Amino acid sequence: MMAGKKIEEAWSATTSIVLGEPLEGIDKFGRWLFSGMPGWREVKTKSGQAIVPCYAVFPSLPDSKVALMADLKEVSGIQLDIGGKPSAERLASQMGKKGKFIVDLAEGENLDVERCSIYKNLSVAHMCLDCFYSKYISYDWFCDYNDRIFGCQFTFSSQFCIKCYHSSSLSRCFEMDSCSKCSDSYFCHDCENLQNCMFCFNVNNLRYAVANTVVGKEKFELLKKEVLSRTVRELRKNGAASLSIYNF
Repeated sequence: MMAGKKIEEAWSATTSIVLGEPLEGIDKFGRWLFSGMPGWREVKTKSGQAIVPCYAVFPSLPDSKVALMADLKEVSGIQLDIGGKPSAERLASQMGKKGKFIVDLAEGENLDVERCSIYKNLSVAHMCLDCFYSKYISYDWFCDYNDRIFGCQFTFSSQFCIKCYHSSSLSRCFEMDSCSKCSDSYFCHDCENLQNCMFCFNVNNLRYAVANTVVGKEKFELLKKEVLSRTVRELRKNGAASLSIYNF
């Protein structure tokens, strides 16, 4: 299922704000947005396509044991033939043959949710896993209380962000890891309260800084334009960008 119109509009608006130019067709960038995340596998079941997470016990489940919430009535109605004297071994054998595991969960009020699993109170979401209380999100993993974030993991209470990880309270950020309360910043790690910064690490309370050094607005904007122009060119050509917070 391709992303719907509302997700495409949110993606285009967010890339325009964060990267300086709008990008179209979010699914073309799906592999890049999901890079570095645990991901999932998809299994065809009787009731439809199931999204099976690649963490905890889920990877050990064979496809034949996967079921959806739509199968609950059938799964819960399975009867075990314990015959004769009941025993734990016999019950385990029967469960091994007949038992199934429901892998999807949807609670609360949800609207326009596409190809997502394990979620609650989402509005306009696409290709997300373990996400809650958010809107206009896509290609995210374990993210809560967000608005217009894409390709993020363990990111909370943030808005207009792309490929941010283990962070919270970010606005208009790109490729941030382990950061909080930052805005308009790029490629930073373990930082707090940054504004208009790039390539900073293990620092707090900086503005117009590059590599932990305050350079002023003019120099910062020049470097930002150069880096983002290169990023957009690569994305349009390859559907992915070579530079990330984990390799610069």
